[in-house]
Amino acid sequence: MKIRKRTLLLFCLLAYVGSYVTLSLNGYYYPGAYGLQGEKWFNWSPAGFSSRKEYRWSYTMMFFYLPLWEVDRIWIHPVDFGTTDGPIIFLKDLKPKNEN
Repeated sequence: MKIRKRTLLLFCLLAYVGSYVTLSLNGYYYPGAYGLQGEKWFNWSPAGFSSRKEYRWSYTMMFFYLPLWEVDRIWIHPVDFGTTDGPIIFLKDLKPKNEN
């Protein structure tokens, strides 16, 4: 009986971590705060954590994956304060270009 519980616990843990890794591999930097001159900094957003169109965070996903998300933001994808070669260029590419 103990072996089944351990196996089930290990399977659930691997599924939890594996699903987060999959989401993180498809993630992007998302604006963390806006100011008068545009975006102030960018937080890492795994796929499904935020909406690019509505500029909203999915708090359900954030709370469910909070321990892994914090480790990811500290060790793998730290906060980006908008360097010239960072996410600002990425976000500019997302906006439609007006052709005059």
